[in-house]
Amino acid sequence: MTAKEYKENLLKEYEAHLSGANGHATHAFYKAGKKAFESLEQLEFPTKKHEEWKYTTLDRVLKKAPQVPKWSSDFNDAWAESAHIPNLEATQIILHNGKLHGHEDLPSGVSLSAVTKGAETADWKETDNEDIFENINKAFAFDQVSIEIASGTVVEKPIYIINILDASDDALLAQRNFSVNIGKSAEATIIEKQVTIGTNTSLSNSISQIAVDSNAHLHHIVLQNDAAHASQVARTYVSQKRDSRYSNYTYSISGEIIRNNVTIELNEEYSEGNLYGLYLLAGKEHVDNHTLVDHKVPNCESNELYKGVLKDQSIGVFNGKVYVRQDAQKTNAYQQNRNLLLSDEATINTKPQLEIWADDVKCSHGCTVGQLDNDQLFYLKSRGINGDAARSLMVYAFASEIVERVPLESVRMYLLHQIANKLNFSLE
Repeated sequence: MTAKEYKENLLKEYEAHLSGANGHATHAFYKAGKKAFESLEQLEFPTKKHEEWKYTTLDRVLKKAPQVPKWSSDFNDAWAESAHIPNLEATQIILHNGKLHGHEDLPSGVSLSAVTKGAETADWKETDNEDIFENINKAFAFDQVSIEIASGTVVEKPIYIINILDASDDALLAQRNFSVNIGKSAEATIIEKQVTIGTNTSLSNSISQIAVDSNAHLHHIVLQNDAAHASQVARTYVSQKRDSRYSNYTYSISGEIIRNNVTIELNEEYSEGNLYGLYLLAGKEHVDNHTLVDHKVPNCESNELYKGVLKDQSIGVFNGKVYVRQDAQKTNAYQQNRNLLLSDEATINTKPQLEIWADDVKCSHGCTVGQLDNDQLFYLKSRGINGDAARSLMVYAFASEIVERVPLESVRMYLLHQIANKLNFSLE
């Protein structure tokens, strides 16, 4: 099936989707969806002729015609065990094909709502209306799940959001849409993970809208180590106020095609935005990271470090943009992308960018692409370590720098074991 034919199928599916709205079709959530649906008719799926999708296409996923899920679907509570992280003490929120399924008791100061509860006040941020995937999300999302963290609340345990995709019967296209509002002087950690059940193709199409109020701190950890036939298109929009700190940690360890768009807006002074990413690719896996940090005001800081390890015929893309506007004096902005190629057939396309309109700033950016250092490899071999083990240890050391930035010991150990498994060596 071509992308054009697939879009035509989606347009036919919309009325059936709306009929399952359970009486909420007049609410703000569905009005926004209707508007997005009307935009779909004028939009096309991106091809490599589109600058922002120059190195990435989802044609091989779309041709399998993933189906929009129906409202009612069976759920097996054991599925959530697939997302288990040893020794992690967290408050779980379970989504099923993007729809809120259930959650554990929430800590004091934390509230959760979904479309059926908060649809009248659903707040859709106007983002990229030319993005067909964003419009598909708004048209077909079941719920807009909202997390509110009250001012002054320090959430001791992380909030773990698990999105279960059921691709048991057919290829699946599931929407996930959630927002997080963290109040003044609040602190929290949020973890996200997708798990695909079944052997059919899955495509998760997600939007996250995050507002970080004054003096608030949020750690946001994204774990992308789903099945080999699972793909993701994820967009994260972050808005920060004075003295706030937001840190995003994205780990792409397995999946067919992954596209991450992360946008941070530093809207008030003395705010800090941090982006850390690791992509560890093999086979024909494809990961595309697009980031944008927008310094709008003076005295803000951003730090960005992405590392990639690519083997076999895998493809990585990094496109990082930092805007420093004319009024944003005293800006500190740092951006770096480092890549390690383990195969002559692996490909990395990297494009770090700075656009600076202010004159009193400290900004730097750069990228590196290389192979394993033969001198270091020789040193390890001379100490009795065989060639494969030596190469794995060097790659492990390269990748672990990003993992060590995670503020949770249990998640760090989980990731280190995932990396070791992919490199075929044991940490025991």
